[in-house]
Formats: sequence, structure tokens, C-alpha cells
Amino acid sequence: MTLISPTNERTSRLIGIYSNLDEELYDAFRFLKPALENNEIILLLVDDSLDISTVYNRMKEEWNISTDEIDALENRGDLIVVTSSQWFQPGKRRTLDRELIEHSWNELVTKLSRNRKRAVRAFVSTCLFFRLGTKREFLEFEYLIPSKINYPLMVVCAYQSSDLLTYLTKEEIRTLCSCHSLLSISDRYNIIDDPPNNEHMLLLYNNEDERDKLAARYINEGLNRGQLCVYASVMNPNIRSLNDTLKARIKDFDNHIREGNLLLVKLSTHYVGALAGDLEPFNTLERELTDRAKIREDKHVRIVADCAGFLYENKHFDECVELEQWWHQKPFEGSYLCPFRNSLCDKFPYNYHKYRVFGNHDIIIDEHGSLIGCYIPRASTSINSILHLPVA
Repeated sequence: MTLISPTNERTSRLIGIYSNLDEELYDAFRFLKPALENNEIILLLVDDSLDISTVYNRMKEEWNISTDEIDALENRGDLIVVTSSQWFQPGKRRTLDRELIEHSWNELVTKLSRNRKRAVRAFVSTCLFFRLGTKREFLEFEYLIPSKINYPLMVVCAYQSSDLLTYLTKEEIRTLCSCHSLLSISDRYNIIDDPPNNEHMLLLYNNEDERDKLAARYINEGLNRGQLCVYASVMNPNIRSLNDTLKARIKDFDNHIREGNLLLVKLSTHYVGALAGDLEPFNTLERELTDRAKIREDKHVRIVADCAGFLYENKHFDECVELEQWWHQKPFEGSYLCPFRNSLCDKFPYNYHKYRVFGNHDIIIDEHGSLIGCYIPRASTSINSILHLPVA
């Protein structure tokens, strides 16, 4: 599941960013399906360019329900499927009418109360606003959701990345994302396969096998591109002692080690230095990697480093923050993957310090390469992370 589960807040507002409408529709059905079992009203606003019969056929397939069951849901008012123009432009208006839009939401609230539903779960396509040239109005007044919400609402505002890149400035994109509780991006692994330059990523993993699988994918893709890749661990990795599951997943491991494309770095002395507030060993590492990258055609360096994760796990929180601040200065051209154990994050005292640590990253992902929206430090999120696109 690439969409993040809603929070416990009364209103959960998510952003979904997609590369095409088919991808958008795919996530829509996955996000809305739980409403069938949770006694929630379903609102699906699709782009006008989609064939509505295709939408219903996909719904039957994705939800494994019949036409009669869909008709019954619609007749009870439990399912509403309309195009964006039908919802946002009643009467075929060429402009957005705030009063009419709020009236549509109020009608939905009436259905919620009458049908004794727990909440409204909505998935809303936004392409219409850009076609109408009303993006500035939309950003100012946030037409997707009424200004005063007095009922439980979970909504995904779906954007096409091409619309954001074409019509919005970077600051407008950042502002848009800061207005929502969560950020969702569809494609798994894309950020791992093709990380933007100087992307600082925190990986929350639940088990070591999945962690190693993702780390190996990240390294393998870098090796395929001729990039310098580094696996740096406090556990003193070497060719003989390196975790077999990770070693076996790195293609042509021995040759890449021999040719200097893959480096194994011991971070035990770096860990001790970090405990003493001495980050000079990391500065030395930065100089070595920079020198090695100079002679390569592709200067991007991919590094997996677990020192900060071990500091966090051992409750050295100030030292962990200091080290992640060092990484967040982006000391060399490349991308940085920092693994952290997910099971600790909601336990005391880790939960007290996690946002200090997480805030020194561009993006937070899980062990499947999917973005974890509730941890995104939106004030510092990079635009390339938001759009999930490689640097041109």
C-alpha cells in the first residue's frame, strides 16, 4: 500500500502525486476500498477525460463487487462517483463558485448524518483546476475542502506531477504540501532507483532482511549506472563478515569490490568519535569519497550508513542529531540512506526525540521504498522529493 493510512485526527488531508491518470485511479480504488467495511461514505471525483464506464469496470475488478452491488451503494448514497466538473462546476460554469461547492459538501454531510456513517472518504482529481486556469484561486481558497469541517473526513487530493511542474513555482508546491497532513507518492522504489542528487533519506525498517533487500537494490542500481557505492556500518563490514543476505543480493559483489566500485567502510571509530562530539572521522570519509568520485564519469556517490541509527538505538539522541545535521549539509555530491529501526519510534524515550532526528532528512521511506508521509519534515522537504522525479 503506497497511500498512508489516515491519522487519528478528525480530518486527514493527503496529497497524491502521479505520473498518469491510470496510476491515479489505481491508488484511488485502494484508498477508498476500506470504506466498504468501515461504514464510510465514498466520494470519488475523477478527471473528465476518463470514460466513466471504464471507472466502474475498474471498480468491479479492484473491489471484487458486482454491478448490482455498486447500484445498491449509489442508491443508498454510500457511493458517489462524479467527474471533477460535475462537483466543482455545477451548471457548467467556467469559474469556481465557492458557495455552490460548499453546498455540495453540506449535502454530503447531510447524507453522512442521515445514513449514520462514521466518516467521508474522498479521492479528488485536481487536473480541472489547471485546465481552467484557476490554480491561484485554488491555492488561495482551498476549494477541495470546506473551510470549517465539523465531520470526520479523509481526503486525497490527487495531482499530476506534470501539472505541478508546468503551472506551479517551487514555493507554491512547498506551500501546497505544507497545508496537508500527509504526503503520498505512488511509485515504489523510484526514489531508491533514481534518487535526486543530494537527497538525504531516512529508512524506517521493521526487519533486517527487508532492510538489506532495499539497501541492495539501492546499491545495485548505482553500480549499474557506474556510480561509486558505499556500505558503511558500525558492525565493521568486510568481505568475509558482511551479512550474507546483503552480500548475496549485490550483483557481481567480488568484482565490484576489487574494481573499487563498491566500498565497505568500518564506522566503529566514527561511532566513538561521534559520542565524544568529534566528527572529524566523517570529514576524512567525505574527503576520501570526494577524491574517488572525481575520477568517475558519474560523480554521484550512493552511501548506506548506519552510525546515526545505532546512536539513536543506544539513546545517544543529541549525538545522533548532531551527526544527522552533518549529513544534512550534503558533504559530497550523491545520495544518503540512513537505516533506523521502526519498532523503536513509538516507544519512550525514542518517540520524544524522533522528530528532532527525522527533521534532518529530505524524505522518510519504509522498507518497501514507499514514502511515509506522517514523518515528512515539510518545512525542509526537497522539491525533488515532493515530485518524486529525478533532477533534469
